[in-house]
Parts: sequence; structure tokens; C-alpha cells
Amino acid sequence: MEKLFAGSLIGISIHTYDEEHASATKRADLSLISLPLSYQRESRLSYGVFDPMYPDHLAESTCSRILRDRVSLNLERAGFRVTHNHPYPVPDGGIEIRAQVWHFFRHLRKRFEAEHPETRGDGPYEAVWTMLLDTNLRLAEAEALRSFLHRFRRISPQDRASFNAALEAYRHVKRFLIEHDVETDYRRHPERPSSLGIEIRKDLVCTFDPETGLPEKPNEAQKQTVREIAQAIAQAIATYIYTDRPAYQTSREKPPTMVPPAEKLG
Repeated sequence: MEKLFAGSLIGISIHTYDEEHASATKRADLSLISLPLSYQRESRLSYGVFDPMYPDHLAESTCSRILRDRVSLNLERAGFRVTHNHPYPVPDGGIEIRAQVWHFFRHLRKRFEAEHPETRGDGPYEAVWTMLLDTNLRLAEAEALRSFLHRFRRISPQDRASFNAALEAYRHVKRFLIEHDVETDYRRHPERPSSLGIEIRKDLVCTFDPETGLPEKPNEAQKQTVREIAQAIAQAIATYIYTDRPAYQTSREKPPTMVPPAEKLG
């Protein structure tokens, strides 16, 4: 799975949500999800979900705004009502934000090891990268180091030397992140991967049995709706890759055009 994600530029996760809000008002046909919940509330990620070395500012959006808006525009043109980050944004543990954190630490590792090739394969550094890339929080060895670094857990005397070495490696990586402006470079990089969540209203793609509440086989109209949604998204991705990204890259390379105040006033 990691090999599949590693070379991807765009990741899209499809979800479904209920037809109505709790207030009985009808939801939009689709909702594009790209804003983490904690960033919406506090302009930062919740502490402890991911390593605090991850820059909070990168959580501003899990997806290129150009791609998100291109998908939104195509869906609206196809006749679907679209909203953004409503009725809820990305949960802090959602795959969209976990993928973003994973991609960033892979980028950081690539930059760091290019400057410090002697650290490749070194035990303490490997332990740090294993911890940083464990965005699923499933590795026991990563959790042990995470607990030592951020939760002040006690360790046995025989493990103290290895954990202290990993601490120094972690500090080294963090200094590199700060001193080499990796965050800004990654944030504006045209190859930064995007992770977009898409919620589709359930009644558009399936019908539920009134007695059991289980979904039934989609009818032909629902299948056609799925095809239309998929086609609109696919066309949006193609336009983004072949038109929008090159145009964005060109605009980044040009100096900003500043209009003198006198000219603004005419």
C-alpha cells in the first residue's frame, strides 16, 4: 500500500452521507472535504495525533485548491450541487490528513538524507523516520520512541543509550526542517500530493430497504448518476494535470506584478 501511495500525485477517497441534516433540510449532492477538523476550530492540529514536528500550517488544506475548485466546477457544470467541508470537515485521523503527513515526512527525509547521506541506515535515524512515518499509529517500536520523546515516559536503563541517540537524531532532523525552509518549499511545490475526500449523498447512488435498512442493488438511474459523477471528476483531474498545473508553475516563476498606487487610483 505504501508503494502505491508513494508515487501518487492525487488521492481521492469516496464516502457517502445521509440525504438530510438533523434539521431535515436537504444536503448538497456532494461535499468536497479538504480541511481538518482541528485546523478549522483552532488553526492547528490537535496535539498527539501526529508528531509535533509536522508544521501546523500545512494542515490548512489537504488538497490543491486549484484541483478542489476544478472538481467542484466540473460537478456543478454536470448539474450537481456541491458544497465544501460541510456538514463536517476531515476528522483528524482521516486518511486524507494522514496521507498528507506521511507525504511530508517522506519529502523531509529525502531532503535530509541528500544533505546528510551518512545517516542513511543509521539506527537512531531509522528509528526516527519509522516513528514519523507511522501515521497509522500501529507500530509498537514507533510508539515506544514517541512516548519517550513527547510523553516523558520512563525507559529501562539498558535502553537509555539507544533512546538518547534517537533523541539527538530527532533534534538534528528538526533543526534541519527549521533552518532549510523545508516547509515553504514543500507547501508551494508543484509535485506536492493532494488528498481529497468526496462525500456523495446516499440516495443518489443507492436505495435502502425500508424494513432492514440495508442498501439494495443500484438501479439504472443510480448507476448513470455514478457514471456522471465519475466522468466529471476524471475530466477535472485531466484538466488540472494538463492545463492548471503547468499554468500555476509558470505563474510561480514570474515575479509578481505590482500596480503603483497612482495607477490604481487612475
